[in-house]
Amino acid sequence: MRLQLILILLVFFQFSHVAHSQTKDKSDLKPTEIDFLFSYYKQDGDSSAVTGGQGTEELNDVASLIIVNIPVNHQKDLRLETGVSYYTSASSDQIDPSTISSASHHNLSIHANIATIKRDTSRNRERSVSFRINHQFNFISLGTGYSFTKFSKANNRSISLTGYFNYDKWAPYYKLSKLYPKEIRYFIEPLETDTRYTADLSLNINQVLNKKMQAGFTVGAIYQWGLLSTPFHRVYFADEELPDLERLPDRRIRIPLVGRFNYYVSDLIILRTFYRYYIDNFDIRSHTINIETPVKINNFFSIYPYYRYYRQTAAKYFASYKHHNPDEGYYTSDFDLSSFHSTMIGGGLRISPPLGINHKTYSSGKIKWLFRTIEFRYGHYWRSNGLQAHIFSINFGYIN
Repeated sequence: MRLQLILILLVFFQFSHVAHSQTKDKSDLKPTEIDFLFSYYKQDGDSSAVTGGQGTEELNDVASLIIVNIPVNHQKDLRLETGVSYYTSASSDQIDPSTISSASHHNLSIHANIATIKRDTSRNRERSVSFRINHQFNFISLGTGYSFTKFSKANNRSISLTGYFNYDKWAPYYKLSKLYPKEIRYFIEPLETDTRYTADLSLNINQVLNKKMQAGFTVGAIYQWGLLSTPFHRVYFADEELPDLERLPDRRIRIPLVGRFNYYVSDLIILRTFYRYYIDNFDIRSHTINIETPVKINNFFSIYPYYRYYRQTAAKYFASYKHHNPDEGYYTSDFDLSSFHSTMIGGGLRISPPLGINHKTYSSGKIKWLFRTIEFRYGHYWRSNGLQAHIFSINFGYIN
């Protein structure tokens, strides 16, 4: 935890310096925006994939995220994002049960993302290029992305094409076998690779239908190849005492279809709806419904209850503890790939006065906003197999 706080402070001071340097003597530009997000996540259950679909899933995660949007000029923004996550996982200690409180029990994850956003107002279009990195003790991920958006002349419709490519590698500085469960790591058939690649392409259309209604649609295609299983997930068979590693195909195609519809009931109430249908070549089919209703209490305070329902079918490679046959070739006991339904209910409150929570007024009459908003959010999640989770988050919005 002490290391996490030091990293957060270092990032904060560095970003504050960058924001100040970029906005100095550029008072005609829009202000730099900085968001500080903090969250706490806690879950528990008894279907851990680390121990073959049984055992504790207790996990605690404390995360922080800083997002800085800096206007370089009137048509170009620089977006910087960095996050730190510290978690403890009881099931991860079971990778090597002989070691109490091993390195896998607690982990520090650090990620960073930088993006440039360039607008061409004369042609009603916008382009973005991004680069990102994520690192933790047993995993590193590198990625890049590109997005192109075209706006209509009336600015009531947009069409976006977005593409991402990710390179993920397990155990970058020691052998992958160190992540295998200890009781089998020295005599089982090893996994063929320690890398995974992901290519993600999506098309997004947003349309303002009238003064009260907006709609959007997204279709995507995700192609993954390489190591798609998790090296420390066990699978137990009906007539064998020792387990094997989780083994999944080295190719996966995923297709999500998303629809959004927002309706402005009145100046005080907005109805936001979201539906997602998903299909992949593992035979998973899923449906997601999300409803959120922001309610404006006055001109600086609003609340927004939300509800999310999710249902999916099982992957054809899934079976629970000791229900697999070793002749199957591919197998997993990860309940994330099982058949289940889940519900999440929660809400949030947002404090955002027109002039910010505090501000400066110069002799010229110009107002400089400082903290513009504070937002609190809570959600309770439960799944049909017994997993439950709570998540708390807070967001401070700042303008420099």
